[in-house]
Amino acid sequence: MSRLPILVALACLLGGPDAIAREDAPNPPSPSPKEHASTPAAPSASSAPSAPATAAPREGVQRLLRAYTDAVNKANAAALMDLFSRKPGVASIDSGEITRGWEAIRASAGRMRGEERGFKMSLGSPDVTPLGTDHALAVAPYTMTIATAQGSTQIQGALSLVLEKTAEDWKILHEHATMKPSE
Repeated sequence: MSRLPILVALACLLGGPDAIAREDAPNPPSPSPKEHASTPAAPSASSAPSAPATAAPREGVQRLLRAYTDAVNKANAAALMDLFSRKPGVASIDSGEITRGWEAIRASAGRMRGEERGFKMSLGSPDVTPLGTDHALAVAPYTMTIATAQGSTQIQGALSLVLEKTAEDWKILHEHATMKPSE
């Protein structure tokens, strides 16, 4: 995964990695699901199971997102790669660079080992959209707080993941991260 080396390089350009202060940036609230405004009626067979059916994927996806953030913040390439599918079509897109295949993503993620941690990734409230019974789309804003000699700088971005449910848990099939241009 190429995100970490780019962010560390950016931190160095901004004044070098320093010990980072723990700051949790406020995240905008995620829009709540629309509720149907109609007269009360008995639920139909097709609408009754919708809430429990989406709760289980959401929990698993949120577990994956916490593990993803932890792996990035700890520069733990092995833990990060455990979250990716080993299917041939797996892909990671970051800052205009497309990396295809588990081995290529692993090689890119492996470069983050031993790097100084002068940054912290905070993930905002994710939107999780089930895509059938065994796939989901997770979209979330993120804030990267980078410690520099001049103080902490925050960079906003967005992360989208296409996930697949496996026998073990959810796995990343496609990752796409972007950063907002600095103002």
